[in-house]
Amino acid sequence: MLQMVTAYLQWRCEIGEDGLDKAAPPAPELGEGKSGLKVQVLDMFRIFSLRTDILDSPNGVPADFMRLGLVPCSPYRPGLVITVRVLEYYRHAHLRCPHMTVQPFMKSLCDISGVPFRPYLSEQFIICYDTYLSVINHARDRVAAALSRDTPTWRLQNSCVACTYKLEGEDALDNSSQKSSADSSGTTQNNVGDGDGQVRSLPRFDSRDVHGDYYLSRARVDHWVRTHVEEAVAQVPLGNEKDENPCSTRWSNMINEVTARMWGIFDETGIFLALCRHGFVLVLADMVRSGELSKYPLAIVEALLDAFGSGLGVGYDIGCKFGTTLSSSPLGDKARQCNYTSLVGSFHGHAHNRLCQLSNLATYVEGTGLEDLEGFQHASVFHRTQKIVEYIQHTDTYETSQNLSKFLVNNYRQALDIIQTESGLRDAMQLHNISDISVFDSWLEEERDYLKKLRVDPIEETLQMDYYQKLVNLKKCNDDVNSILNDWQVAVDEDPATLGRDTRGIRLRHALENQTKAREAVQALEIQLKIAMRWTAEMAEWQQAAELVSKQRYQRALDELEALVVARMFELTKMNMAQTGYKLRKHIAKALQTAQAMDPPRTTLSWEQVVNYACLADFDLLRNARQDVREKPWADPAGRLIMDQHFKIQRAREEIKRVKVEIQRAVTFIQDETVFLLAKELEYSSTEPPLAFQIRLYRAEWTQFFNLHLQHFHKLAKRSDVDIILAPGTPIDQSLRQLNPQNPAVSSNVQHTPPEQSSAPAADEDSDSDSEDDNATFDATIQVLETAAR
Repeated sequence: MLQMVTAYLQWRCEIGEDGLDKAAPPAPELGEGKSGLKVQVLDMFRIFSLRTDILDSPNGVPADFMRLGLVPCSPYRPGLVITVRVLEYYRHAHLRCPHMTVQPFMKSLCDISGVPFRPYLSEQFIICYDTYLSVINHARDRVAAALSRDTPTWRLQNSCVACTYKLEGEDALDNSSQKSSADSSGTTQNNVGDGDGQVRSLPRFDSRDVHGDYYLSRARVDHWVRTHVEEAVAQVPLGNEKDENPCSTRWSNMINEVTARMWGIFDETGIFLALCRHGFVLVLADMVRSGELSKYPLAIVEALLDAFGSGLGVGYDIGCKFGTTLSSSPLGDKARQCNYTSLVGSFHGHAHNRLCQLSNLATYVEGTGLEDLEGFQHASVFHRTQKIVEYIQHTDTYETSQNLSKFLVNNYRQALDIIQTESGLRDAMQLHNISDISVFDSWLEEERDYLKKLRVDPIEETLQMDYYQKLVNLKKCNDDVNSILNDWQVAVDEDPATLGRDTRGIRLRHALENQTKAREAVQALEIQLKIAMRWTAEMAEWQQAAELVSKQRYQRALDELEALVVARMFELTKMNMAQTGYKLRKHIAKALQTAQAMDPPRTTLSWEQVVNYACLADFDLLRNARQDVREKPWADPAGRLIMDQHFKIQRAREEIKRVKVEIQRAVTFIQDETVFLLAKELEYSSTEPPLAFQIRLYRAEWTQFFNLHLQHFHKLAKRSDVDIILAPGTPIDQSLRQLNPQNPAVSSNVQHTPPEQSSAPAADEDSDSDSEDDNATFDATIQVLETAAR
């Protein structure tokens, strides 16, 4: 492999800037008179035979073919070789359209070449493609080593410029400085044999490991196996009320039957991955024969804490429950020391208990800004994983990188739009007699306290309801005994054969036994409650307890309805879908009947009302519990909208502060990275030209969107209401500024001139057109940098 990589670097350097356009294979007539291997050459538009002078050499047959821009399907006597440009074309096409697989691509090439397709051609193509990917990955490793970017955590620690390229003297960001989101996807299943031993689809055995550091190993994930975590959770008591999880019952009960069946069918059931807030993939893990077990997010968080240290915040659809698990796990101490924050994403957050939202939903957590925190076929494990890693690398390089400045600019604009609604907020506050915005924080605390009290009934009330229920049971037993005695007829049956079939005596004995048990239960509660006179239906205590029991039944029906609506929400592709399942309709009807039977009747719900709730957790405010909250300002729909708008404005201000910092980080990185790569290219140009050329290709790919980013930032700076810094700062990590002293031209000739900030009125920000002067300014900056490298 090393010889092939060296041959590839030399061949790629020889074709130079012309690229794959000049990478045509040798013409067939050039092979006349040669006595080496004869192979079939697969190119873009033809398949032809070629006689070579390649036999055996110290470098090996594959390396000799690679010097010609050809990848063989066998290391010794290949029958087919494929040109690099075909493989590179397929790589990019497949990464843009992952559904395009090898076989239809090969059939297309055969159709164009006018030859019949043969199934073995697909197998040979896969061999060549795997070899080619291995070669270019090793070439990337050499570039990374030359740039001192080959440490195990370098990619993770530098995956996103806006997140990681911190500057000296920049504004401190509140709460978690590094925002990430984590979740799973079940779209990458890989089949195994059934549990009964019958094999449905057996993947090929492949011991190869995928190149790169995106994936966490199974061993690292299994370190946090669920049984070990559960033991730790059971042994560690919760420290305070903040560790309590009001959603634990809800998420424990929401088990997907399809996922449960999937464990017996698939080996890899999906992937669990973490993204930064700008969309760059940080790390991922295979979900193996399981659903979303806690070991996956624990392993992900461990890797992120190792890489980023303190100030990490991660949004997860069940972040509330995971926060409790993490706090009680062996990783809990490290997470607390690093000031880790567990959050709930905006979409999934509205399916959480309202009490959970007040503590974990990004809207109410200071420092989160406007971040919402929501961001194969029958192949071997190696090929499935290789496809995922290649796709992620391609997406990060060509999609996420391109959209970085657009993300920052759009978030800044969105925050400005939200802040502009502040005058409307003031008017609404005045209309509803709200004197100061500080009242909203007290509303949240009051609502949190109210919901906490809803979770557990007072012990005395619980005993009174139990006593009432026991009295009802005793009354029923008394009525049963009296009914049997009243119907008793003393008669002598002259037919002895029918005497054994008379069940009246048996029923009476059973009724008396039940009566005794019910009386003993009533007596026990009377002693516990110190009730001197037994309650009767006419007494006020009886009626009050009956009302409490009625409310409790209503709340339980509402709980069940809420849980079903939440479950349905995750099953529907859109919230307003008209169809509902039988089970859900049944419980809606049950809840409505119970509500109407209460005194006074409670408000009923329709499905249209349910799906139009701003957040499903408003169910918690429909309970009509011991405390009447109807007059509370935070329970009023208008008051709640005003409160939420206030917190949106607060998060928008935080977002502007964060984006301002991230834009300056990006501008600084653009200057430092360009200068650094040019210096490295100059450093290796005289000693290792092939490696220097690979660094140039790396620079072209890595910096291709820098000019676009500067244009977006410059356009944003023209708005009169925008205050951003486009002058580069001083990075805390000075590694990019450690230039080679033998090439002072790079540092002395390159002068980064940021675009001038303007106070001109805001123009049409959606327009893609820029002035010619703007384009010339940015193009000139890059040209100066490139000139210094030549």
